[in-house]
Amino acid sequence: MLRSRAGEKADLDLRESKLGTEAGAREDAALPRDAYTLLAQANLYRMRGQWDDAAEKCMAALRLAPDSASANSLLGDIYENQGRYDDAAQWYRMALDANPDSPADRLKLDRLRRHEAALHNAASSPRALQSETPAKKSSPGLLHRMPRDPELALRLAATFAALGLVFVVLCAYRLVHPGRSLRALGLGGDAVVSSKPVVVPPVAGTLPADPDGTPAHDPSEAALLAALQGAQDLSRQGIAVYDVQVDPRVSRMTVTFAVPMAPGMTQAEVSQDALHVLQDAAAGQAADTFTARCFLVVPSGGASVSGAMLGFVGDASRQALQAPAAPGPPADAAAAFTNTWWSATADIRA
Repeated sequence: MLRSRAGEKADLDLRESKLGTEAGAREDAALPRDAYTLLAQANLYRMRGQWDDAAEKCMAALRLAPDSASANSLLGDIYENQGRYDDAAQWYRMALDANPDSPADRLKLDRLRRHEAALHNAASSPRALQSETPAKKSSPGLLHRMPRDPELALRLAATFAALGLVFVVLCAYRLVHPGRSLRALGLGGDAVVSSKPVVVPPVAGTLPADPDGTPAHDPSEAALLAALQGAQDLSRQGIAVYDVQVDPRVSRMTVTFAVPMAPGMTQAEVSQDALHVLQDAAAGQAADTFTARCFLVVPSGGASVSGAMLGFVGDASRQALQAPAAPGPPADAAAAFTNTWWSATADIRA
């Protein structure tokens, strides 16, 4: 079978050669001499595989003889030898248009049609479809396509250049306007940090600066503190109450106050002021024991707590506070206090 197919192809090629020779001989007699020479050179280049030179010579011959069937047919041969079957079929048709009676060109065109049909049948066969899937899987990636696709490479280069420009602009604006780059571009804003005020407790042994700086009080303590601070009898004596603390575990109340320090002040006078304060604090209160903490304020500070020093601490029971005050000197008030303490540095006479 192989020998018969090879013999058929040889017979077909010989037949086309004879037909082409007979038709070419009839046409070549009418060709200009220069065109004939160009076609001979083109055919020589074709046999050598110099396709571009062969096509150039054929085109030059066609410019001299536009209706030359031989020139069109030779161009078809050149393109068929290169595997460019569509172009070859086009030139064979043009050769048949110039010479419809050319059996050689018709045989060539029929051969190309049979070849195209065979390719189509092979592509549509199940084996071809199975072999097509791995080819798709091994399709070239983006980086491999870039050298063969200049337009894709340009688009990628433009994209990366734009991103780089945005990054440079952000960095430059950040350097010129620290902390404003994101907010100015609408990409962010100032961070809102909420914080609670820090309350520093008063140092032990010192008088608070004002009532707002004292420790927190429950409602009963706050009400009593407000009442003592507004008491007219205490304010006339220059006494300022600063704090009231109640310890319900032992039913004890501690009152902190300040009195102006005068030259020659005696312990009896301080005790008299402390007794007045505790008596006002004990009114309506359920505590059993009361502690007085008396600060002394220098005259230059007036009622201010700056320069104050703790001068006296003493305890008094409810019974001692409720006893009627006996007429006489302030020294009698000292008898109401127990567990007393006097500052050794304060200028208070005994």
